[in-house]
Amino acid sequence: MNDTDSSETRGQARSQSPGPCPVCGAGHTRELLGGLQMPVFCNVTYASSAEAKAQPSGRMSLAVCDWCGHFFNSEFDESLLAYGEHYENSLHFSPTFSAFAANLASDLATRYDLKNKRIVDIGCGKGDFLRLICAAGDNIGYGFDPSYEPDREPGEPLKNLQFFREFFDSSHAELAPDFVSCRQVLEHIADPREFLTELKRSLVSAPHAVVYFEVPNALFTIERNGIWDLIYEHCQYFTHVSLTDLFSRAGFEVLRCEESFGGQYLALEARLADVPHQESRVPDLRQPLAQAEAIRNVASDFSSAHSAIMRRWGDQLARLSEVSPGVVWGAGSKGVSFVNALQPGGRVAAMVDVSPHKQGQFAAGTGHLIVDPEALTEIAPTTVFVMNPVYREEISHDIEKLGLNAELQVVE
Repeated sequence: MNDTDSSETRGQARSQSPGPCPVCGAGHTRELLGGLQMPVFCNVTYASSAEAKAQPSGRMSLAVCDWCGHFFNSEFDESLLAYGEHYENSLHFSPTFSAFAANLASDLATRYDLKNKRIVDIGCGKGDFLRLICAAGDNIGYGFDPSYEPDREPGEPLKNLQFFREFFDSSHAELAPDFVSCRQVLEHIADPREFLTELKRSLVSAPHAVVYFEVPNALFTIERNGIWDLIYEHCQYFTHVSLTDLFSRAGFEVLRCEESFGGQYLALEARLADVPHQESRVPDLRQPLAQAEAIRNVASDFSSAHSAIMRRWGDQLARLSEVSPGVVWGAGSKGVSFVNALQPGGRVAAMVDVSPHKQGQFAAGTGHLIVDPEALTEIAPTTVFVMNPVYREEISHDIEKLGLNAELQVVE
């Protein structure tokens, strides 16, 4: 991965303004971290180490809006990203995540009486969640995602599902869904306000539809100094304040917004507001401003902690790999961000992932080989870096089954 910035300038905020907030439009924004260089795709793997290392990188400058508490990459360039079949971010091969998704589908189907209803899943990925929520109530499902792969259908394909390998827009308003799900998508959208405006247009024939949105919880990242959650694909980092503010401004009535998946996600449910939204009105920002005060404080702490965290984990990697190289468990966003930020080279022997679609491939930027858990019996690492604490118990169980004598280091 090319990196033209010196170590002295990376992570330091620039003096110029980051520009208006993509959620509320206010100009009260400031930069927290500047000049971070990272692969444009963390969730794409490559056939060779050389190809992985040759992939382009993008610049991130993390900014915060002091009005609505939103975080965003002020240097994001969406022209660098092209989503297709090569994009692989499915977590459903993990029993922990599969149980979470199944419970979510069942809960939504029960609370909104989703039986023989029409479901639209925006950014459906490989279709995993759409299959779950349709099976929960014999629903009819329509999935939209350019990364969908028809050959990935597990078992017999469900007859009541239809997939579109394209982005969703209002041209599909005739589907008139009863329920819309959009999980782990909004954080990829450069203009989230326009995205919700387009969604409103698509619901012209379904004004009573409920929408479910799920995004990473920025406060979980910021409060815990989770610098490995910063990736180029994510240009938006929503807090509870900024997410609810965005939907309210777009003319939706927020039914609920709460944390899920151990606090790592925000789950929002909404429907079109009864009173038409007046685009020309000047919103009252006093309430978001008051709520964002605590966010401003933790944002400043996050900015000052970045360099110290980098040094701490760099030293930890060097110390723990003196006996033998370690491995990073999790070749998704956090893991790829971790190795690209620290550039450990041979101190990390490989990356581990339970997804068979990543195994045998190489991670973007550093070119580390991605292996299945069974390969660790040959590598025999003394340290396993666990990239997400939610999976600690699952990984510990797998390590024990393999008979490995390895120390688990949770990276948080």
